[in-house]
Amino acid sequence: MIKSLPSGFGTRRTTASLDIGFVTEHNTNAVRHQRVDMELTVHGPLRGVTGSKTVSISTADDGESVQAVLEQFVEQYPRARTQLFDEDGTLRGSVRVLVDGDRADPETECLPTTEMSLIPAAQGG
Repeated sequence: MIKSLPSGFGTRRTTASLDIGFVTEHNTNAVRHQRVDMELTVHGPLRGVTGSKTVSISTADDGESVQAVLEQFVEQYPRARTQLFDEDGTLRGSVRVLVDGDRADPETECLPTTEMSLIPAAQGG
């Protein structure tokens, strides 16, 4: 049985192959990336911004950088921007980002299954 791919998938070149008695069709031109939700745990004053300990952030299904996830986070929660970023848009040195329990920098790649935590600097002493 040959299945057609949905329209909007780009130019289609069809190839058929026999795999244990089934004929399959492959789109050899396009790779479609989907958005999936990633759970992000927030600490300290960020909980006042989000209203909860964990939030869902939409990410690419094949992963994104910590920087991209943080940008998506501040798009959803604009009041968090000043707690995470300096005026020039760089991540504050006092902010800790953990990916699967290890400290991460903005270039670190993370998958939707990654456990990510944001720990901003706490005020006071």
